Amino acid sequence: MNQKVYEQYAKLAVNVGINLQPNQEVVVSASCECAEFVEHIVKECYEKGARKVRVEWSQDKISRLHMQYQTEEVMSEVLPWEEEKMKHMTQVIPCRIYVDDSDPDAFAGLDMKKVSNSILPSAYDLFPSKNAISILKSNLAYSG
Repeated sequence: MNQKVYEQYAKLAVNVGINLQPNQEVVVSASCECAEFVEHIVKECYEKGARKVRVEWSQDKISRLHMQYQTEEVMSEVLPWEEEKMKHMTQVIPCRIYVDDSDPDAFAGLDMKKVSNSILPSAYDLFPSKNAISILKSNLAYSG
């Protein structure tokens, strides 16, 4: 995709999708394969006055390996730094942009019951109240 198109999509996500206001924090969740596009999003955020922009990277092949080889117990652990990160997010309430290019078949053949059994306990540990979840849903943009 050419740079002009990336710039236009980045402006759309930042200006319309999350309606970024000066001094707001932004969290961008994206696949490593989208690095070039994410760079445009981060630049647009800072040009619009973002206080801070954090990018959380993922990659389907790495995620699949985690799901395949980690035990349910390990996958459901909530580490202290993860807890603190979520507490920070409920206090700061950053705008969120998700860039999704995931392969719908990336996890085909895995024991999805194992994965879902491990995710639910950790989600409850991270979100002890429904209020925390509703706070995090605010200011959300999705690009996929």
